[in-house]
Amino acid sequence: MGLRIYVTGDTGFVGSRLAEAWCATHELAGCSRQAAPMQAMEHQVVDLAEDPRRMEDLLEALKPDVVVHTAAVSQPALLARDLVRGRRVNVEAAHWIARWCRRRDRPLIAFSSDTVYGDAALEEAPAGGWTEQAACAPAHLYGRSKADMEAAVREQLPSAILLRSSLLWGRSLPGQNSFSGWLLGRVAQDAPVPVFRDNRRHMLAAGALTDMLDRLLGKLLAGGEAASPLQGPINLGGAQYLSREDFARQLFRHLGLDEGRLQAMDTADAQLAEAPARELPLDLNRLEQVLGVLPRVEEWLGTEYPAA
Repeated sequence: MGLRIYVTGDTGFVGSRLAEAWCATHELAGCSRQAAPMQAMEHQVVDLAEDPRRMEDLLEALKPDVVVHTAAVSQPALLARDLVRGRRVNVEAAHWIARWCRRRDRPLIAFSSDTVYGDAALEEAPAGGWTEQAACAPAHLYGRSKADMEAAVREQLPSAILLRSSLLWGRSLPGQNSFSGWLLGRVAQDAPVPVFRDNRRHMLAAGALTDMLDRLLGKLLAGGEAASPLQGPINLGGAQYLSREDFARQLFRHLGLDEGRLQAMDTADAQLAEAPARELPLDLNRLEQVLGVLPRVEEWLGTEYPAA
């Protein structure tokens, strides 16, 4: 067997896909607020908002080789509704996880977000996009919580790997936070499918993400020079910088769906309480250097959504 890995948020979109990919090759354990995932793994039902410090005790009991922290309150409306809960889950839990990893000398891979950067529609980004050295200047609540998470982790464990993930898409279960899953859910409900034309991200398939994490774990296992660059923030995204509308049209064409159902709009038209950043260009040079891959949407459409 490979590593003993603990995955927080193992029933969420990212956590469940990692668990699915790793259950046959690694010894897995994990936690979430939900009942046990389908994968064969040791699962604990834990509400991080009730007692974030409990994570340290759980990890001490299991003593994993690696901790992968994906748990978060990621939906802006839920985060705004209960700021105390959001901070406990998004920031305080990460503090205690990082503290345990420091004491036990274990690597930590923590999922952050590209929303820690400023909106390049409002402030000029470098020509190649935001680099990992750029100052965090989140425009909105979720990005601020992730920037605070990073600070809490780095205070305890400077060697932690912080993955600043762009917008993820791919096969998902109902209720999970996948952009493509939301699009297809609207189609299934015969509901309007609004998509932003002015909100661009480095769209990344969940399958490509698990491949990247496999490469990362391989480097951690190898140690030495292979593992030496693996610390601090790493921008995580696909090669293409696409609007939500561009991606949706590509997905609909792949599945033979009527693109006429897509209703293109600007973020300002949605009248959201907290509109998303419109432009989040990322410099992905470090990702390519460390993991040797920059996936494209078309490479993963057939894997995530096999055509009928």
